[in-house]
Amino acid sequence: MSLLNTLSKEVLQRRVFNPYYYDLHVKEFMLGQTKDHIDSEGTVLDIGAAVGQYSKFFALHSGHVYAYEAVPPVYEQLCKIKNDHLNFSAYNIAMSNKVGKDKFYVDSHRLSNSSFQNLVDGFPIDVEVSTVDKQHKHADNICFIKIDTEGTELDVLNGAKKTIEKHQPHLMIEIYDKFNKYPVDTTFKFCFDRGYTCFYNHRGQGLKLVENIENGIKIALTMPEITDGDFLFLNGNRT
Repeated sequence: MSLLNTLSKEVLQRRVFNPYYYDLHVKEFMLGQTKDHIDSEGTVLDIGAAVGQYSKFFALHSGHVYAYEAVPPVYEQLCKIKNDHLNFSAYNIAMSNKVGKDKFYVDSHRLSNSSFQNLVDGFPIDVEVSTVDKQHKHADNICFIKIDTEGTELDVLNGAKKTIEKHQPHLMIEIYDKFNKYPVDTTFKFCFDRGYTCFYNHRGQGLKLVENIENGIKIALTMPEITDGDFLFLNGNRT
C-alpha cells in the first residue's frame, strides 16, 4: 500500500496546511481585500486548491467554483466542500501548459508543497495534466483565477492565455522565489504585459501597489514573510 493510501485523516490535515494560519490568512486577505473583485454570478477557478480553504470563500461569493488539486488524498478532502456548496466542482487534475500524463512529486511531510518539481525529495505519482484553455474552452464569465502550484504558476498562465484574453479575469498568484521554476520577473511580466495592475498583501496593512516589475521582484525576494507570497493582479477591463 502506498504512502498516499496510509495517511490518516489527522496526519493528512497536519501535512496539508496549518489550519489556524490559513483561516487567518483567508479572512484577512480574501475577505478583506478580494471579495469586491469577485462577480457574484461569475465563475472562479481555484488552481492548486489543496483542501479548499479558498474555494469555500469563492463558493460564497461567486456563481460557480471549479477547483483543481493533483494529490489524490488532498483531492478527496477537497470534494467534501460539495456537501455544503452546490456551486462547487472539483477535479483531480494537475493544471499546466500541456495536456496528457506526467510525473508529480508528493511531499509526504507537507502535501501542499507537492509539485511538478521535485522540491524536497518527494515520491513520484502519475497524474492527469490539463490546461485552463482546454478545461474551460466554452465557459462563460470567468471572473477570477487563483493559482498556487508551488513554482509552476507561469506554466498555468501559459496554458490559460486564450481564457485570459477572452474573459479578462482578475488573478491571484503565489510568487515565491524559493519554489519558483522560473525567474520571478517572468510571472510579473506576463501580467504587466497584459495590462494588469498588481498589488501585494502587506500583512496587517492591506493591499499595497506594486509599481513595476522591478518593484515586484524586490517584494517577492525580500518580503515573503510579509506578503505570504500572494499577489493580486486586477484587470482594468473588468469592474
